[in-house]
Amino acid sequence: MDKPLFPVELLKASQKERLDYYDSYTMGHPLLDDAFEQLKPIIRECGESLIIFIVGPTGAGKTKLVELARKWVTEQAFPQLETDRGHIPSALVEVVLPKSGLFNAKDHLKRCLYALNEPEQLIDYKIKYGVQGIYNSDTGELVIKPRIIETELGWALEQALKYRRPQIFFIDEAHHLLSVASGRKLTDVPEAIKSLANRTKILHGLVGTYELLTLHDIGDQLSRRSVYPIFRTSICSTKSYK
Repeated sequence: MDKPLFPVELLKASQKERLDYYDSYTMGHPLLDDAFEQLKPIIRECGESLIIFIVGPTGAGKTKLVELARKWVTEQAFPQLETDRGHIPSALVEVVLPKSGLFNAKDHLKRCLYALNEPEQLIDYKIKYGVQGIYNSDTGELVIKPRIIETELGWALEQALKYRRPQIFFIDEAHHLLSVASGRKLTDVPEAIKSLANRTKILHGLVGTYELLTLHDIGDQLSRRSVYPIFRTSICSTKSYK
């Protein structure tokens, strides 16, 4: 007799216990596994392709793929962490839209700095931001003075990436980067990402819906340094633009 696919005690459990079990149950998807296996060598050796676009509809498994990738990168980094205590294997920031519905670059840069801070564990390995109004307190808390301008935040982020040296820096909900104000050129966004990745030599993973591919059409500077794992439902195919 085949083994039941669920705990047999659920047959006598309450309706709430049954629903709770299935709400918390997860299972591997072969297409997600395939996508993960395709992503690993890109992260391991990205070459000049310093940007990864992970795109697909809601529910395709993008967030789960990022979770798997971050766990794998951390496991791979264990030997390095023994001697390089200031290093973090990966970092993740989400692009959040305020009530105005427009991308706020200063807010995003601040969120990036907080994502790279890791205060308690790395209190003895503080980042030298090179900006007077950005520093770590004695307890490791990141302090950003209110009057900091965008260029200063950008410089601080560059120093943080160089100091922490993550294998990959994931930017989730990256399609929100396209929601720029009318006074700001849409080309500013891909140029800033390309420039930061180029100066720091840190692989950036942009995660979002198919709208994110608009960045490829804006200019060739970003596309020449990008790799596109594209999700169609849950299927991943890789296409490289040089």
